[in-house]
Amino acid sequence: MKTSKALLCIFASALTLLLALGACDLGQTIGNNKPVPMPTLAVRTQSPITRPAILVQYCADSTGSYPRNDFVGANRLMATTLKNAVTANQGGVTLYATAITHNTFDPGNTLKPAFSIPAIPAYGVPPTPWPTHAPEDPITDNATATAVAIQTGKGITTYNATVTATDQQFEQAQSMINSDVGRLTSWNPRVDTAGTSVLGCLQLAAQRFEGQLGQKMLYIASDMKNNTQVDATKNFAQEHKLAGVIVHVIYF
Repeated sequence: MKTSKALLCIFASALTLLLALGACDLGQTIGNNKPVPMPTLAVRTQSPITRPAILVQYCADSTGSYPRNDFVGANRLMATTLKNAVTANQGGVTLYATAITHNTFDPGNTLKPAFSIPAIPAYGVPPTPWPTHAPEDPITDNATATAVAIQTGKGITTYNATVTATDQQFEQAQSMINSDVGRLTSWNPRVDTAGTSVLGCLQLAAQRFEGQLGQKMLYIASDMKNNTQVDATKNFAQEHKLAGVIVHVIYF
């Protein structure tokens, strides 16, 4: 009889424990664990290749042999190109705009200051969510999942902060160049009928590119009818002063 009473007591105690555990609802949360709100990951696109710093000499023909409408069209094209150059993951752009005249090399033919786009860093690599595992222990699974979610959320929040900082740099650069290119689209130097010195444009490019790092580009909007030697220097071609420079000639 004593043994039966003891078994009944053990059974009652076990039943009480099961009822208590059932009240905890192990399939949901344990203690104070609550669903963790997950921040939305900021998504941005960019070129996978970092664009190096670019140095540009742009020369637009302001002489009588080059149609004025073409001069205006070339300036608008360069303004659009400058606006499109504002991106993340690039090392900046500096552009000099010079009017081709009979004495192009003269400093008075170049717009001041130069047009400039600051370098903007790349957006970082999005964080990888912390791994989860298959349910193993009903006592600890929910607490573990909560800890993993919190850690993943922290990674997303930190990454989003870097995206916001890069966005701000992008927007500032975009605003700056959008207001600055008005100098280029409204540029209206006098038409010089005394001659056309394309050689002066080449000389300016060589001077400005010398010792500079990055990609160097020369844009010339002209009919290329050089008819003066005022800006010519001895052995310019033989010295290969524009070696490695990318050259584009524009004629609308």
